[in-house]
Amino acid sequence: MSAIKPPHGFKLAYARDLKSSEWAKFGTQARAPEFLKQCAYADPNNIRVIERDGRECIFVRAK
Repeated sequence: MSAIKPPHGFKLAYARDLKSSEWAKFGTQARAPEFLKQCAYADPNNIRVIERDGRECIFVRAK
């Protein structure tokens, strides 16, 4: 599997294989992955969820 590159201005918050229920956390995250996924639909300028190559990644806007 190739790495999923973050969109410009974003950083990786969580990642998981689609077959897994366990999320890998990157850095200190104030919110749970399920909450961030819900927020991504309302606020795509600050949170993005990308599924590709059997992986799901959550990116948050880098400050």
